[in-house]
Formats: sequence, C-alpha cells, structure tokens
Amino acid sequence: MDRLNVGIFVPSAAMVVAQAAGFFAAQDLAVTYERVESSEAQFRDLAGGRYQFVHTAFDNVPNYRLNRQNPLGDRFQVSVVFALDRGMDLTVVGAPEVESLADLRGRVVSVDALDTGFAFVLFDILASAGLERDVDYEVVRHGGVASRFDRLLAGDASATLLSNGLELVAMARGLNRLARYEDVVTPYLGGVIAAADAWLDGHGKLASRFRAAYEEALRFVLDPVNRTDVVAQVAAARGIPVERSEAIVGAELSDTGLARSTSIDPRAVETVLRLRAAWGGFEEELDIAALASADSELFARER
Repeated sequence: MDRLNVGIFVPSAAMVVAQAAGFFAAQDLAVTYERVESSEAQFRDLAGGRYQFVHTAFDNVPNYRLNRQNPLGDRFQVSVVFALDRGMDLTVVGAPEVESLADLRGRVVSVDALDTGFAFVLFDILASAGLERDVDYEVVRHGGVASRFDRLLAGDASATLLSNGLELVAMARGLNRLARYEDVVTPYLGGVIAAADAWLDGHGKLASRFRAAYEEALRFVLDPVNRTDVVAQVAAARGIPVERSEAIVGAELSDTGLARSTSIDPRAVETVLRLRAAWGGFEEELDIAALASADSELFARER
C-alpha cells in the first residue's frame, strides 16, 4: 500500500469515514492523519516533506504561493487539489461575559496567524460591528482551532473564531455565539486538500486515488441511510460522546458545512481572495478574477 501523511487540524466526518470505513484502503492507501498546531507549522512541514497532503484553509494557498513574505520566507509552489467544505459554520464565539460583538471593545481576540483567511473573516465581522483592528481590540495568535478553543476556555482571550463542531462544544460549555461568517462573507471556500507542486509532479495518479477515496467517503456521509454509522465513526475518531457527534455531523451536513462536490466553486474562491486583498493580504495588486478562474495557477492540474 502507498503511505500518505496528512497534516490536519480537525478531521471532518468525510475525512473520518474515508479512513475509518476503509475507503482509503480500497484504493491501496494507508493514510495517517497528524494533528497540526498552526498553519505556519503545517506549511513548514509540507514544504519539508513530512506531509504529502494538508487539510488546510484555502486562503493559505494564495498566501504561501503568491507572497514572498509568508512565514516560510519565500514563495512556496503549493496547489489546491480539491475542495472540502464551505467554512464549517465559522462562528465568532465569546467568553461567558461577552454577550455581543460590541462587548469586545477593549478586549483580546485570538487568531491562528495574523495573515490567514480565517483571521480576515474575524476582522471583517468585527468591522461590521464598528470595531477597528488594533484600535478597539487587541489580536493575539493562539494557533489552530483546537488550540484557540482551549485558550478561550482558559480565559486567555475574550473571543475567537471556531468551527468543525468546536463552536457547538463551546456553547455547551457556557460560551456565547456572537456572529456567523455567513452574516458578512458568502459564498465561501473553507477547507481544501493542498499539496506541494514538486510532489504532485511525480505522484499525480496517487493524488487521484486519494481524491477518489475521499469522494466515495463523501457520498457515504451524504446518504441519510448511513447517518448512524457516520455519527458512531466520528464519535470514535474524535473521542466524544455520540450525542455530541450527532450535533457535529448535523452541522457538517448543513449548507455551511461539507462541500457537496470536490470541485472548486469560482465564486467562493473569489470571495476569499477579495477578502484577503481588502485586508492588505497581498504584496502586489493581482487580477482577482483571473486567480479565481478554473485554470488559475492556484489549482492543481492533472499530472
């Protein structure tokens, strides 16, 4: 079997099922998920060859591919292989004493990194409430979604952006939903599978098998007949009660959860790119419409 390491934050239901239900094995793939602590560490390890694929926010790809001043210190030839989700219900979650976005004035909010797409979503939501970055609130870096969740519970920040079911866990723990990304940013491309071009150049068929296995798992997850099995597999994989898994799977099957196809939606791509451009996330002026097109350099070609 061909072995693949995937750097991942939190596995979605489809990613769980692809591994646990044998869809990867059916393609002669032995896939290992490794939890990453931040997007910076994830891309450093992707560039270093530790991972063949990463499950990451789409916005990371244009940042590392098009900006020289990214955390790697130079442009990294990385491409999107296929789409995973529509944002997974990205939600601004506040501490128990924070009941509205306005309550964040003078407080600390946390992000993965200052120049990532999810950070831009958070900044945009706060701007819609009249809060100016670095003036009305302070921004700190607390790493990936699981790390931010832990630090929010510990009181190290007053709010952050959560997804992948952690927003549901947070609210069950007494934290407050303040806003959802779809209130200001839609349509949106959230998670994707990405890989280094240098690796893809010699492993195109392997990448196609990985995608085919994921697509079979996605069809399984989307079929209502399999709901009980999917919930059980997610509960086991994430070490959570079945009741919590049921809520998470339900959220992932909503309109803001899993993408129903692995194909790229140019409109969602353009939303993400324009958001990055609006927050000064590109070092030079770019043709956003061209970058969002199907033949953009951001997307992997058949190899």
